[in-house]
Amino acid sequence: MIKGKRLRILDNYFTERKIYNLWRNVGGLKNVKMPSYHKTYETIINLILKNKFEIVDYKDCFPLKKSKKLFPKDYKIFSKQPIFCVWKVRKK
Repeated sequence: MIKGKRLRILDNYFTERKIYNLWRNVGGLKNVKMPSYHKTYETIINLILKNKFEIVDYKDCFPLKKSKKLFPKDYKIFSKQPIFCVWKVRKK
């Protein structure tokens, strides 16, 4: 905590790895341990280009407005720091 605020510690961006996050209230289940795979943007873009795709569009995902009421703490975090992104790619 710094000045009474709890901070989220982000690990090393350059260490590519599998990460497990705890998702709450998913489909009526209490908790779901959800895997995600951290890759650098360099790795992602190089894989896209190496496999002869072109990037058509990109979107940082923002939480739905209704999630602000359902999950206020999570909304506050993820409306400032996206945890999902969407790539639209097309084979050349």
